[in-house]
Amino acid sequence: MTSELNISVALTSCNGAKFLPAQLHSILDQSIRPREIIICDDCSSDATGTIAADYAKKYPGIIQFHVNPQRLGATKNFERAFELTTGEYIFLCDQDDVWLPNKVAAMLESCRNRPSVDGVFSDSRIVDANLHSIGNSNCDTHLKLRGFNPDYLAEIQGDNDKFIAQFLKRVPPAGHDMMLKAGTKKYLLPFPDIPNSYDTWIGLALAARNKWAFTPQTLTLFRQHGANLSNSGQAANWRTKLEAARNSICSNTFEWNCQMYDFLLQRLGETLPEQRRKILMERRNYSACRAAM
Repeated sequence: MTSELNISVALTSCNGAKFLPAQLHSILDQSIRPREIIICDDCSSDATGTIAADYAKKYPGIIQFHVNPQRLGATKNFERAFELTTGEYIFLCDQDDVWLPNKVAAMLESCRNRPSVDGVFSDSRIVDANLHSIGNSNCDTHLKLRGFNPDYLAEIQGDNDKFIAQFLKRVPPAGHDMMLKAGTKKYLLPFPDIPNSYDTWIGLALAARNKWAFTPQTLTLFRQHGANLSNSGQAANWRTKLEAARNSICSNTFEWNCQMYDFLLQRLGETLPEQRRKILMERRNYSACRAAM
């Protein structure tokens, strides 16, 4: 194992006592160990805080543990953890997944092979609470389950028109699959004050700037255990599709999308080429019309 002085991990927790130790061990056992792991806990009521504090004592100088004075929610908790990191390369990390041993090395290599990018995302394998694979070969990874072809994403990276079209369809990467350069803090922070938006915001912001690289390797075990904050790892059968449609209507997803595009254009609009601004504005206006319906 080697150490990498430039790598940080931004890990958020909230009532994750059952799975946090396995996640921390998978990070500490990387072929290239990160220099720091920032844990921000969002007012857990279980043993998460005790577990994280014990690990911080066991690994001084590597693990830093912070407890929010009040519950912030997932997006603002990730914002805080991301902001506290000091490394050049920053991995976003959930409390309940498991990293494969070469995750840091593979994503770091992918980023360094394309120095003009600001971030890299990979794929993850869908597993159950006991880390057993779920699904068949057609939908056993996060990207396949969400309707994306990993080989196609790898083929089109660098072609902004095709790549951003994928993100406008639906943002491919989840936060647990992302690694970002520290320079992204200049335009990503603060995150939008929109519930459960942090990975969509990051995904769209880097796509709009043509700053993503992608590796089709599956580098994370994306654990599904019934209490996940995100349902992006759930199989899309007719029942889940119907429930998703119902929830979309009840929560007015198009209004959520409209707010996201407004924030994106306000934050980055002047820095983007005219054609890209036009595409984003068209998506914003479409979402606004659907929300009004």
